Amino acid sequence: MTLTIYPDVEQRSDEWYEQRRGIVTASALGNLISAGRPTASDVECPECPAFPGDPCAGKRDGSPLKTMHPARAEAARRDDRTILKVSTGDTAMGYLRTLAAERITGRVVETPTSRAMERGILDEPYARDAYTERTGSVVAEVGFMARDSGLGWRLGYSPDGTVDDDGLIEAKSREPKLQIEHTLHGAVPTENLAQIHGGLYVSGRSWIDYVSYSGGLPLHIVRVYPDMAWRDLIEQAVTYAEQTITDIIARYQAATAGMPTTEYIDHFDLGVTE
Repeated sequence: MTLTIYPDVEQRSDEWYEQRRGIVTASALGNLISAGRPTASDVECPECPAFPGDPCAGKRDGSPLKTMHPARAEAARRDDRTILKVSTGDTAMGYLRTLAAERITGRVVETPTSRAMERGILDEPYARDAYTERTGSVVAEVGFMARDSGLGWRLGYSPDGTVDDDGLIEAKSREPKLQIEHTLHGAVPTENLAQIHGGLYVSGRSWIDYVSYSGGLPLHIVRVYPDMAWRDLIEQAVTYAEQTITDIIARYQAATAGMPTTEYIDHFDLGVTE
């Protein structure tokens, strides 16, 4: 695998969007990974020798049952783990169609900036400075980096900063009530784990500090290290993404064969509104 770093690419610049065009990025990796409570299939059955993922066996000839033992469903309800899987749902498919469209058109359509996203962009340098002051670490800004698998796909990442020789930071801006909630919980929120581990995967660095920032409150810092289960899951998710995008493009090209291409007009660039 090859890592390419683009230190001078300014985030949210035209060049930055071009590097990200059509590829899965760590910030959107959560679209391809679902997190949820265990189902009966995810646990070992206490009544028969069925392992997670296998059907329950109960007939005299050892053949599988059509349904699972009730005790297995009860065991799943008592299991407080979070089960992570590659997602094939509507959110995942919508994201993959967006990446397919970017490859077909050669253009990236910017996502409208919400108030929360805007606050995050504005707070990022303050969070980085507060982290530097708190830890005494040397934090450097890097525009973009990408890991080439050698198997036909790339995974991109825009770090909030590299730390010293072997670390990273990922800063999040939080409203006070969420900052208090996350600090009391003490762990990285589940919805941020894919991005965190995606950053570790792409960068190859030894650790990443999740930095939760809310102006006027103390920082909340959680250090996360690479995890082989997450690494395997990321590779499965991005491999699935590449296969699906390739299939979408092939089917689209077949469906539009012989049709003329219309002229692209950027109404917003021209100042035209409806």
